[in-house]
Amino acid sequence: MSSGFKFLSPDYIVFIFSQDNVNTTPTATITGTPPIQTLLPNWLWIRAVVGDDEDPNFHKYLQSYNSYAPGDAILGPPAKAAQFNIVNGQVEHYLPSGVLYLQVEPRADSSVMKLKTSFSTSPNTYGTFAFSGDALTWTVSGITRPNNAAWLACNDPVEGAVLYINLGEYHRELCPYAYQTPAGCADETIHYYNGATAVSK
Repeated sequence: MSSGFKFLSPDYIVFIFSQDNVNTTPTATITGTPPIQTLLPNWLWIRAVVGDDEDPNFHKYLQSYNSYAPGDAILGPPAKAAQFNIVNGQVEHYLPSGVLYLQVEPRADSSVMKLKTSFSTSPNTYGTFAFSGDALTWTVSGITRPNNAAWLACNDPVEGAVLYINLGEYHRELCPYAYQTPAGCADETIHYYNGATAVSK
């Protein structure tokens, strides 16, 4: 048996295997879905905006850790930014073949002050998303938040700035300190941006 591979395009690699006296040549094709670099009609970027460019998450963009696939919601580089819209209280993440939904983990008890977010193929069942001006907010029956637009970006050694909903006090308010912010986290607000491309400044 002999084997080899051909590069047909930057997105396709075809492996061809052949064997003596066999008339068929089975093939396997590997493809990927890279982030779309130009904003599509009726979609938006969402990025962290906290009022100063000293914050490490300033103008990082909402995306799945597993780019264009289910995974934890993170703030990451513009080159991997995803595109979003809000439909019937759901944050929808654009996919070429459909959408993902921004999920919120339910609050276990009143001592929990931050809720992890992630992307899933199923609609979110805990709370409602909306834009207030250009800021992304989240509300749910039974929880009164000091600031419905308050978020936390919490550092994970593998995934980076993982996005949480902040149920406690939001202390950033254009100031560089973060009183009572959980260790390893930074207070954030995240806002839609409708520029043609995702940029860091």
